[in-house]
Amino acid sequence: MLSFLRASTPRTTTAHLNPITYDGGRASQHFHNPSAKYLVTDVLPATTPKHGRSFMNPPLHFHMYQTEDFEVVSGLGRWFIDGEPILVKPGESVHIPMGAFHRFENASEDGEDLVTSFRLDEQNFEKEERFFRNFFGYIEDAYKAGQQPSLFQLWLFLNSVDAPVVLPGLGEKSNFLARQASWLFMFIGGVVIGGWVLGYKATYPEYFVSEKDKAKTS
Repeated sequence: MLSFLRASTPRTTTAHLNPITYDGGRASQHFHNPSAKYLVTDVLPATTPKHGRSFMNPPLHFHMYQTEDFEVVSGLGRWFIDGEPILVKPGESVHIPMGAFHRFENASEDGEDLVTSFRLDEQNFEKEERFFRNFFGYIEDAYKAGQQPSLFQLWLFLNSVDAPVVLPGLGEKSNFLARQASWLFMFIGGVVIGGWVLGYKATYPEYFVSEKDKAKTS
């Protein structure tokens, strides 16, 4: 393990917070009870000349084993599913098939936040919450420290939920070869280089504490 080669990023303890704010307080995530209809509610700020584009905007990616459903609570969202743009208004929903390439963004032209709730099928609530808390918590801390987030760390997080980012140049429409290439890149970059070589972890106690570990300390 060559952990001395990686940048040291101070981690802020946020595991106890719900909701959690990011991006200078402009964005947030609120995690719901496991029995609730949705896993989490996101607040995604609009892209503005002053603040730019929030890092909460997801890159083009796909879920290897899950479908995903979104509902817009307020604001206007634009989803891209296999290259097709779809505008979604408050009260409307959008379904992401398993394996479909997708991303979404705040489509507001007047600066209004996009508030969405979403869930994944066959949902492992704790695993998904662990991923989101670690993924965005790490990005937030990296930017606060004046660093660029490590792609190797991000790939390791993504590998934990089987959600590869689509490699540049492979297009926006899902196909077998593009999915396999993106998965292989994520596995080698995240698990082999990020985990085995550089010593990154898929979760950190500053960002997430499981219910089992909470019970041990109570």
